[in-house]
Amino acid sequence: MTLEEFLRTAAPGAIDFRLRAEPTGESGMSCYVHPLDRDGKTIYFDLDGNIITLKSGIYIKTEDPLDQFREDPA
Repeated sequence: MTLEEFLRTAAPGAIDFRLRAEPTGESGMSCYVHPLDRDGKTIYFDLDGNIITLKSGIYIKTEDPLDQFREDPA
C-alpha cells in the first residue's frame, strides 16, 4: 500500500490527518499517520529524505485499552 492509497482509504471522507514524527538519528524519522478526530486506520513508516518506507502492517483502533491498536488482517 502506498501513502496515497492509505490516505484515500484510512477513513472514508477524512481530509484531516495527524502526523507524528520522531527523529531517528542524524537523518531520518519514524512516523505515523492517523485520521484526525475519527476512527480509522493508522500507518507507520520511516522517512529518509523523500523516501518513505512503510513498516510492516497497517493498524486499526480497537476497543481494548490494553491493546490500543492491532494489526489489520486485510
